Amino acid sequence: MKILVRIVREPVIFFFVTAPFVWFVGLFYGISRKEGIISASFIEKMLSVVIFTWVCPLFGISALGMWITVYMTNIMGTMLFHLQHSVNLPYRERKEKWNFAKAAL
Repeated sequence: MKILVRIVREPVIFFFVTAPFVWFVGLFYGISRKEGIISASFIEKMLSVVIFTWVCPLFGISALGMWITVYMTNIMGTMLFHLQHSVNLPYRERKEKWNFAKAAL
């Protein structure tokens, strides 16, 4: 189990395989288990996939290009979320040394 966790947490695997899998497959699976496939949430997710895939070519956008863009933005969003929650170095200074700009960054 530890080896599997280390493989999944490897940065290349985590950002390019695990995170998109969780967002694309896990989201549909979680909603279908929690609310069922006849729920409004699940139908809305399925309709968004169908509409994106069918409507994009009408506007001259390839469906494959659109899904590659969604995949890449998913990876970037996961990277930003991961960075935000894994690097937490608080800025602490005494009142006389405290600087607003440093605290904001």
